[in-house]
Amino acid sequence: MNVQMPVTRRTKIWPEIIGLSLAIGSLVLNHISERRYFASTHEVMFFPVMSFGLLVGGLALLLGGAIRRTPTKLILFCFAISIGTSTCYAVLYAGIISVQTGADRFGECAGLDQAAANSGVIPDSRVHPGSPAVGCAVERRGLFLSYYNEIDIYGVTDSSSQAKVLASLAVHRDSLHTKPLMVVFYEQENWTVTTSRNGTRIGKRGPEKIVRVVPIG
Repeated sequence: MNVQMPVTRRTKIWPEIIGLSLAIGSLVLNHISERRYFASTHEVMFFPVMSFGLLVGGLALLLGGAIRRTPTKLILFCFAISIGTSTCYAVLYAGIISVQTGADRFGECAGLDQAAANSGVIPDSRVHPGSPAVGCAVERRGLFLSYYNEIDIYGVTDSSSQAKVLASLAVHRDSLHTKPLMVVFYEQENWTVTTSRNGTRIGKRGPEKIVRVVPIG
């Protein structure tokens, strides 16, 4: 005699609970990672792709729970959807950041460079003598490929001077409503110039030490 176990309310809603938790967790992970600095392309891509996979897996669980798929089919369905879409997303993400990172797409960098220089604490650049040691570029970050302006500041290592730079940038951003900023303080510029056999002077930037990273906005 076969006895069917009753389907409890808890059994019915577990996919929805787990799916919702994964979806919310993916957004939290994205928010935290988006405001961190990553030195390599692999690090830049890892957390957005992971967040995307968790989000898709969570939504798939919500969908599978709504149509009452069996547990085995539901797990396979979510795994296949998450892996497949995450792979496509990773390829798309890599293409976008390789093409759209670096150029001053919004014309905001000149003003940001000047705002940082107005703090009066940034030394002259070794790369561009006569100009402050500051550089700006646009980058895409996070799950939703949000736009950020990355501001590189060289030779400002003490906290009081860094606070002046940050205050100047914050005032500028608030007044002009620029894109969020990722301010990266470096110990100094590592710039060497060599002379080739034909007399041409060639400059080369070497590894540089980061002392502090501060997101604004």
